[in-house]
Amino acid sequence: MGGIYLLTAQGNAVVTVAGGSSAGRIANKTYDPSTNRLTAFVVIPQGASQIMLSFVNTSGHGVQNITLLQPNYDLTSQSNITNLMLTHLSRFSIIRFMDWMATNNNPDVNWNDSTPLWWPQYTTPKHNPWDTIPYIVNKFITPVDIWINIPFGATDDYVLQVAQLMLNQLNPSINIYVEYSNEVWNYIFTQASANLRDANVSVLNQGDPLHLAYDNNTNVGYWAFRRTASQIKRISDLFKTVFGQQNVGPWKRIRPILAGQSTNPIVITQGLDYISNVYGPPSNYLHGIAIAPYFDLAQYKTWSNLTTDQVIDGLNSSIQTYLPEQGWSVTGPIGVHGTYAAWYGLAVHGYEGGPDTASGCGSCSLQAKINATRDGRMTNLCTQFLNGWYRYGFQPLNCSIPLTFGIPIPSYNVNSTNFMNHRVPYTDPWLRNLGPNSTFYYPLQILQSPMTINVTVYVAGNSGTLEASINNADFIQVRTPSTGNYTNFQPAPIFQFTITKTVIPSIVTLRLKNIINGYSILGFDVTSWSPTTTTTVASTS
Repeated sequence: MGGIYLLTAQGNAVVTVAGGSSAGRIANKTYDPSTNRLTAFVVIPQGASQIMLSFVNTSGHGVQNITLLQPNYDLTSQSNITNLMLTHLSRFSIIRFMDWMATNNNPDVNWNDSTPLWWPQYTTPKHNPWDTIPYIVNKFITPVDIWINIPFGATDDYVLQVAQLMLNQLNPSINIYVEYSNEVWNYIFTQASANLRDANVSVLNQGDPLHLAYDNNTNVGYWAFRRTASQIKRISDLFKTVFGQQNVGPWKRIRPILAGQSTNPIVITQGLDYISNVYGPPSNYLHGIAIAPYFDLAQYKTWSNLTTDQVIDGLNSSIQTYLPEQGWSVTGPIGVHGTYAAWYGLAVHGYEGGPDTASGCGSCSLQAKINATRDGRMTNLCTQFLNGWYRYGFQPLNCSIPLTFGIPIPSYNVNSTNFMNHRVPYTDPWLRNLGPNSTFYYPLQILQSPMTINVTVYVAGNSGTLEASINNADFIQVRTPSTGNYTNFQPAPIFQFTITKTVIPSIVTLRLKNIINGYSILGFDVTSWSPTTTTTVASTS
């Protein structure tokens, strides 16, 4: 922070730099009584990490309208945001303002609890004013989308005030991602326990007005996950009253997000199923879901005295578990999120993510972790991780770690065989033993639009009814053939779907459902058709 700062104010006072001469000094102080204006230079030594000024023996009504300008700025500056900060932030496509607005443990309930621009300090228990968000991003030459987090206890009026502020002040070409609080499942923050409490009160004491127990489920944890979904649905509805229903939803200007836990898909699956069963298709209210995929030190998480090479090796091992070549299974949480979101026609974003060297033992091997962060191989690791993320067909991931190295934007270089993680033959017991009214979900990659796919399912046994559908729509039922035994598999009538996607590449979810039992499924083939090509997308057996 070293340098010479320009200080101006209305009123007079004796000004010093708190902390003694080693912390800095005041130079060339002047006061003009005719204008009641004070000016001075604040000289701060190199290496300083903070500036504290003391004003004593003030005159009149005290000192007001204090301005302290960084070196190379003067009173002609048109912005309170430095050029360096604007240049840095303008590099990104989305900026998430979760920490900026002090979302975690945020006590705001009513609009007058939020911080007005004129408040003297934007620090705890206050936070940055909502007005600062459009103030910053409106200055970018190229529009950068914003991601905002509504405080946990915000009333309807609070949400409407935020929406109206964004409508009035934000560049209309900027899209707005809206999330309810942050990590409402994470009990390290007060919003998680408050959410569980409010869910219980709603069901047990208030007659369940949100229908959190719509299916008579008594799991209080599920009630909490469903309440989170109900709140982002409420926020979505409120934003519609300000921006118009036509501007809220998938790939519209207002993009409500249901956030979950990357390692625990039940947070998202409970939320989406709740919205679907109680209110209708989630895509009527949401743009997408979001998770926070961090890659950590894997087997080295709790080790001390690590070398730089071991840190790099651990991070690389963790990345391998996240790649789509490993993630498409009933136990792969990233793939489960992708498949479930696609079923409901929703995008998948990363609300946070990146390298995590703190989990396990944050204070261990600090120098090796610092060296690894600055190592050129870290760029390759992050690029590999992001390329894997995009191979799922997912949308941008907000990196929450300050990076001092450049990461090129990954290309959509996707191999469909690897993407599907199927090597023929592939035996899947979930298919072979699919019971009555049971379902099997399967992700398909879409590289062009429109695309027509044919699904052929191989069955054996008695005749029954089999249903196939894509993304919770286009439900088609066929009568399966009777083969006389359970070893002679024959193809059922072909299912054909035409898929149109506005975002390419992306994924869709094929669901098979056993309506009437009596047959066994060996596997299925999926072939795609376009005016110029026919391709085998997937084959299971």
